[in-house]
Amino acid sequence: MKFKAADFLVFTIFLIITCVFCFFIFRNINGNKKQLVISNGKDEWIYPLSKDAKLEIPGRLGNSIIKIENGSAFFEDSPCDNKLCVFSHKISRIGEWTACLPNGIIIKIEGSKKKSGRQSNSAVKETEIDAWTE
Repeated sequence: MKFKAADFLVFTIFLIITCVFCFFIFRNINGNKKQLVISNGKDEWIYPLSKDAKLEIPGRLGNSIIKIENGSAFFEDSPCDNKLCVFSHKISRIGEWTACLPNGIIIKIEGSKKKSGRQSNSAVKETEIDAWTE
């Protein structure tokens, strides 16, 4: 079986269409900016992961400290007894979440292109990491 010019043309067109299709798929995935959504059961706050910050979030037992650093978020401290939330992993990908169940605080990563109508609540005390020293 020999390949003809028409076979080569069909294969080339198929290859070009596949490359263009993949480009648009991966461009949309990477273009989806990530944001941190924090909920304490009463209120919800939204912060971009692109900006480092240290947040105090009020919970049932007291304030939990959540840190956004280098595109990931984690519990730095919490008033709960077992501190499982503090020892949990950093989250950085869309769909990941972690929580401090005794304090009633959940943090999760979402894409910012979602139209949810939620607004960031400015009542949370926020400290820029650039101005914060350990």
